[in-house]
Amino acid sequence: MIPHSLDIPERRNQTERFVRRMMGFKVVIALSDELDLKCSTVGGFTGPAVHQLLPDNPEPVRTIVVASKPLQAAVDKVQRCLAFDAILLHELGHVAEHGFPVVDQQSDREHFQNLCSTPITEWPSHTGPKWAGHDCRFIRALLHIHHRMLSRGHRTPCLRLAFNHVAYGLSRIETYRDALGTEPEDNDWPPLAEILVDPMPAGFQTLWTNDVVRSLGLPTAATDFDSTISVTKTGRTYEHATQ
Repeated sequence: MIPHSLDIPERRNQTERFVRRMMGFKVVIALSDELDLKCSTVGGFTGPAVHQLLPDNPEPVRTIVVASKPLQAAVDKVQRCLAFDAILLHELGHVAEHGFPVVDQQSDREHFQNLCSTPITEWPSHTGPKWAGHDCRFIRALLHIHHRMLSRGHRTPCLRLAFNHVAYGLSRIETYRDALGTEPEDNDWPPLAEILVDPMPAGFQTLWTNDVVRSLGLPTAATDFDSTISVTKTGRTYEHATQ
């Protein structure tokens, strides 16, 4: 079933079924109000241990939390659904980017509540350059997810709503989409994990490199720069959020 309801809980249920068919695995979508979380600084988040917030302590499952606050701020049902879809699209990009092999990493409710009350730029996964947590691998995954949703009939929101290029100090998402070429169309069915380990298309790689050089204020030309540069973290697997 293609998500169509303007009622958010029902749209969530429809979207879970749609995403499971598209991704090939289950993804639980929870609203922050249902979890008694006050999300004042994020639109949504995901991570390998987020399932621990779900009631009845279920077995590990990939989980996305959508903040209720931006939905409640929408002027009507249509805008509310656009906001829901945009947050979900962004977080699915993180799920596809990392694969998130779900683990029983212990993170209590206080940990997640602190995250929801902390500016994203202060999250462990988002410290450093403005694009930290949203580098070339995330952008590539997001564009593939967006294409797959469209090709399967989901009227997904404008990509610009799911990617705040100004906050990240990067080029517009439409520019990245053009630079990726026909890669999403040519790879509509293989698992994304297989696609994302392949080399980036040359134009996409050059665009990313130029953005990094510009955002970091480096004098190095793109041709002399490691175009796969990204922020990496060791040890704990960090949560990722919609800004």
